[in-house]
Parts: sequence; C-alpha cells; structure tokens
Amino acid sequence: MSFEIPEYNKALFETMRQFVDAVWILNTKTQEIYFPYDRILPEQEGTFISFAELSEKLSKIIPEETYKQHMSILNPNNVKSLNKSITFPGKIFKDEVIHELKCIITPDSTDCAEETKIAYISFQDIHNIVQRKARLKSSIEKERHEHDSLQSIASIYDTMHILDLENGTFEERNANQIIHNIIELNIDAPLQQKLWSVMRIRFSGSNLDSILEFTNLSTLAKRLENTNFISTELTSIDNKWYRLAFIRIGDNSERLSKVIFTSQNIDKEKRKEETLIRLTQTDKLTQLYNRYAYECDISILETEKIKDDLWFMEVDLNGLKKTNDLKGHKAGDEIIKAVADCLNIVVSPFGRVYRIGGDEFTCIFNASDKEVVEILKQLEEYRSSWSGEFSNTFTFSKGLVCAREIENCTVSNLEKLADSRMYADKRNYYMTNGDRRKR
Repeated sequence: MSFEIPEYNKALFETMRQFVDAVWILNTKTQEIYFPYDRILPEQEGTFISFAELSEKLSKIIPEETYKQHMSILNPNNVKSLNKSITFPGKIFKDEVIHELKCIITPDSTDCAEETKIAYISFQDIHNIVQRKARLKSSIEKERHEHDSLQSIASIYDTMHILDLENGTFEERNANQIIHNIIELNIDAPLQQKLWSVMRIRFSGSNLDSILEFTNLSTLAKRLENTNFISTELTSIDNKWYRLAFIRIGDNSERLSKVIFTSQNIDKEKRKEETLIRLTQTDKLTQLYNRYAYECDISILETEKIKDDLWFMEVDLNGLKKTNDLKGHKAGDEIIKAVADCLNIVVSPFGRVYRIGGDEFTCIFNASDKEVVEILKQLEEYRSSWSGEFSNTFTFSKGLVCAREIENCTVSNLEKLADSRMYADKRNYYMTNGDRRKR
C-alpha cells in the first residue's frame, strides 16, 4: 500500500518535519495511519498501521494517566468530527521527555470521498522549552520576590540605591526629589561623580572630607573585605543627623560587584541619645558637667598628648559650712550656683567646667597666658559685683596650673599641682580672714 501526500499539503509537511519529532498522517476513512517521518516510533517510518495497532504501541510509551486522553485525540472517529485543529499540552512520555501533541485538520483531498479527512498528527519535544519556561518563571518570581523585599527594606530608609560597580549604574529604589534631580542632571557621569555630587549637596563643609572618604568607591572593596556592612553617622547641611551605609550584595568571599547604599534620618534618635548623655553628665543643681563627665574626659585626656596650653584650675568655696549653718542650705545652694554661673560664663568658652563635689569645681581649658590673665580678671569682676537673695558676696580659693610648667607632664601631675595650689590659697585665705569654719 502506498500513500502520496497531496500537493497542497507537501509544504505543510516539509515545514512540520523541521521542527517536530514525528509526523503521522491519519486517513479518517480507512482509519489507517501513515508514518512519513518518525522519531517516536522510528521502526514504523514509511509504513501504514491501523488505529488498533497504534493504540497497542502507544500504550507502552505513554503513561497510564494520560493514555486515554492521547488516544481520544488520535481516534479517527473523533478526528472526523473536528472542525479545527487542536493542541494537547505537553505531557510526559515514559521516557520522561515532554512532548506536545497537535492534530492539524487539512482541507479535504479531492481524491477522497466527502466523509474522508486527512489529519496531520505531530509530536514536538518541548522538554527544553518547558524547562526554560520553568526557569524563566522561577527567575521572574525570584526577581519579584527580591524586588518586593528590597522595596520593603527601602521603606525603612530615607534613600536607597543599588550601585552596580562593574557597570557603573545607580539604580534608584527610594529617593527624595532633590537626589533624584541631581542624578538626572548627572545621568551620563561616572558612578563616583554621581555619588559625590549628591554628597556635596547634602553635607556641609565641616563634614565633607569625611563623607567623601566614606563614599570613595575605589576603596570600598577593601573596606568591605571581611564584612557585609559599613556605616557612618554625621550631620547634614541642615544640621540633622544621618546614618549612611554600604551593604554588600552577595557573599563576602566573592568579588564585590554590587552594593546597596542607604541614608537614614536618625536625628530624633541622636537628639534623645545626646539628651540622655547630657543628663548622665550634668550636675542637677548647677547644670555644669558632673564628676562622671570629669572622669570620662580625664580617661580620654590620659590617652592623648598633652598640649602646652592646657590649664587645670581647682576651685573651692570659702565658708560654705558657715553659710549653711547661719542662713540655711538654700543660701548655701545659692552661693554654689553663683560660683557655677561665674565659672561657666567666664571659663566655658575655653573648655569645660565641672562640679566635682559639694563646693568643689574643676576647670580644664586651653588658653594663652594673656587669655588666662583676662579670665582671672573677669572672675574677680563677676564675684565682686554679685549679690543674691540670701547673701551679698562669696569668695573661693583656686589653684591654677599650666601643662608647660611640668616636665613630661601627665594628667595626674596637673591634678595634683592644681589641688595643692588651691589648698595653699585656701590656707592663705583663712589665715588672712581668721575664719576656719569651712566644714
């Protein structure tokens, strides 16, 4: 038996065989299938078999769960009733290769009776296509998940950008209009220039050098070598605190190619922190620095090289106990605050003033000899002109020492010498005034 493909279907057949694994031709009248091209049942190529024989052969290579559906599509009686071509989506054969089955209805052949239809059955291996689609879907879902995650993270920050260090791109995830406009104006500029343009607009001259150093992309890989995150905190041009951060994308064992750059307004947080620090370091009565602040500053000074113009001044009230005994503690507090105000007004422009104990004060400051002469003059002017509710005057003893007076000067040397001079001044005061009732 022979079968010749109608002339008007030859082009269809030749096109199909370029893309599919098998082309079968079904004659609905004879219910025979011809196999002009086949990689599904290669042993049948060029032969005719009945539908019953085909059913038996396919039962061996089509899984049971899809077998009936396949055979229903291939059944000549069902094909005869079709008015259009159909496609059966990809299913897995027993060799686990995914194929797509198509039944293409062609115009009736002029050589056949009216009840005859010629159908071209094709099997196309879409295993790779399905895998590609699955990978693409997975990739799209992953990107969508990453995008949603990044957007959620971006909402935490005032600005967030992804910097592609290899391609030089500056991807905006969250930014205010000013930054957006700066980037747009520098759209063709190198990545480093874009970043520094933003920094120069947002941060003041006093912080600019440190912020340009922090945002230097040429040193970023080195700084992120053993970490995934670096940050810095500083004030902006409008005097608000910001935390800037670089966050590595990817494992830190890999070459740095992408980073997330964020900025976050932490002004309220920092102001609260400063308030708490100030409360822990401030004396409640005088609002001067307290002993805790003094000890913290001394521990810092001990690690630094002492400058020649560093001064220590110990100050101690004279006759406070007598004032408390005769006029009460309110009068004593009034004098303590008077001394504190005097020292704060005159000395604090040059350094810090601390209330160390009840009536004991310490001043640490940097000043020239000429400035110290003026400080002492102003202290005496303030003291002599003061008048309070309970008292009209107050006196204090002082011990003043400069770092350059002491060879190989240390903080401890300064404290001891200032304290010694203060007690010498106090002894002199009581010898002169004949009143030793300090306590």
